[in-house]
Amino acid sequence: MTGYRFEEGGWAEARRVEFEGEEADSKSSSTIVSTVFRPEDCLTVLALPLPDRPLFPGFYMPVHVKVFPPIQDPKLLEALVESRKRQAPYAGAFLLKDEPWTDPSVVGGADTEKNIYELKGKELLNCLHEVGTLAQISSIQEDRVILIGHGRLRITEMVSEDPLMVKVDHLKDKPYNKDDDVIKATSFEVISTLSDILKTSSSWRDHVQTFTQHIGDFNYPRLADFGAGISGANKLQCQQVLEELDVYKRLKVTLEIVKREMEISKIQESIAKAIEEKISGEQRRYLLNEQLKAIKKELGMEADDKTALSGQFSFNLFLTELDASWKFVSFP
Repeated sequence: MTGYRFEEGGWAEARRVEFEGEEADSKSSSTIVSTVFRPEDCLTVLALPLPDRPLFPGFYMPVHVKVFPPIQDPKLLEALVESRKRQAPYAGAFLLKDEPWTDPSVVGGADTEKNIYELKGKELLNCLHEVGTLAQISSIQEDRVILIGHGRLRITEMVSEDPLMVKVDHLKDKPYNKDDDVIKATSFEVISTLSDILKTSSSWRDHVQTFTQHIGDFNYPRLADFGAGISGANKLQCQQVLEELDVYKRLKVTLEIVKREMEISKIQESIAKAIEEKISGEQRRYLLNEQLKAIKKELGMEADDKTALSGQFSFNLFLTELDASWKFVSFP
């Protein structure tokens, strides 16, 4: 089970670590090596499988590691705890591929979960997308691990099987022209669509407001990650954004995602409005009927239920007696 949320301090934390590293390097002499650890120094990481969504840089995600029978992975949790104690509290977060054994329609829910957490070594490695995220292990509470995404990684080879440790390359975005008109226009359209969604969907409000408040800290690559990260897009679409190193192409994919979210938001708003109007109409008719009954009763035009029932009974009795007496009438 995983959650997903934008973390304001995610990028700030990454920048802080890099700044400290640069500052330490500048102060050290040529004979002194800086001891400040930087995220990009992680070349071997613990591979943490994510079943639901990839983790984007700048976001945080709570992940539950199974430690209780019949599904348990105590070695993974122990390795995470040990990593957090060290100078390099990082792991690699990699999305699980869509395979037949992860499809609930093929295997029952409990068995599916069991299969996922029983995968080890090469078998698990083959089921992970090779591009993932360097994740800072922010905190561990029992079986709940909080991760903060930093940068993109690519798995190069396996180091150990249980728990799975892998060697990684740190990925950088391809060079791009910040003044390119097409990139600018695409980014503006993403921002405009996010603003439109804000008007129709309250669930996006906190995320988008955070984004607009920190717009100065966002560049085009982060904008693309942000739009995809807060969306309800499926995990493969999000993984596509994570794997794309071409900034313009990444923005295009994100734009498609947020446009789709906008359409869904409009449909939801339309459905909610129709239901609200129906309920309001029924409530209005009910209130008007009650008011009409009260007015008629006040004017003596309508009796209450007990009086009306008594009157109806008396009238029916009168008709019965009239019918009986009619049978005894004789004509000369």
